[in-house]
Amino acid sequence: GLTAAAALRARGVEVAAVVERGDRPGGVWASRVYKNVRLQHSRHDFCMAGLEWPEGTPNFPTQRHVKAHVAHFVERHRLGPLLRLSTQLQRADWDAGRGEWRLALRGPGGAESELRC
Repeated sequence: GLTAAAALRARGVEVAAVVERGDRPGGVWASRVYKNVRLQHSRHDFCMAGLEWPEGTPNFPTQRHVKAHVAHFVERHRLGPLLRLSTQLQRADWDAGRGEWRLALRGPGGAESELRC
């Protein structure tokens, strides 16, 4: 979602939102469960699009490094205002008459909303 949003914006496409199920961006890497996990690929083979790892990052970055990498990517591409954290996509329907998607979302506390894009 984050890299797709950055790539679309770089091409002039308006991005309405980036939906993230967790309470922070990064998927499983943002989880509190995997604190001692490392990437299974070398940092030379895995990075967020167009963003190099900082000097001193171990060859197989830890969760802390990956979380910082994701946060830097969000900041660099100014994606923060687009984030809909703790939100799940419930349904996506194409409205051919209007030429837009209708997304049914469930946010924090179970609040339901609709996004058109």
